[in-house]
Amino acid sequence: MPTIASSNPPEFHQYVAAFQAIDNLKDHHLQILQIHYQAHEKTITAKQLAQAMGYSRHTTANMMYGRLARLVGEKLDYNPEPEKLGTLVTFEKRKGEWHWILSPEVSKALEALGWVTNESQRLPNESIYEKIFNE
Repeated sequence: MPTIASSNPPEFHQYVAAFQAIDNLKDHHLQILQIHYQAHEKTITAKQLAQAMGYSRHTTANMMYGRLARLVGEKLDYNPEPEKLGTLVTFEKRKGEWHWILSPEVSKALEALGWVTNESQRLPNESIYEKIFNE
């Protein structure tokens, strides 16, 4: 499978098609995307995602998100190295912890699919994960 530089990500309509083409998209995959989308500035850590998903360990969240990224990457024929998760996010290390920033193209695809509600359409206190993200 060819590797495409992560500086050249797919466009949102390609993500839409990729998500639609995944036959075995699980409920927890959709939940991961929704939680990440709702995070402040669409930025989350593995620990925050694990807590929001009800997992006891951040490694579980990391593994689940990585599997989803691999599925999407296969549909896109897009494989940014070295992390499969780079298919969906960019990475930033802050205070010794990696933060995952949801790509704008993925965010737009999730909105186009109707899987998330755009922030401007939400009520002020609608985010159920606000407490987790602000800790």
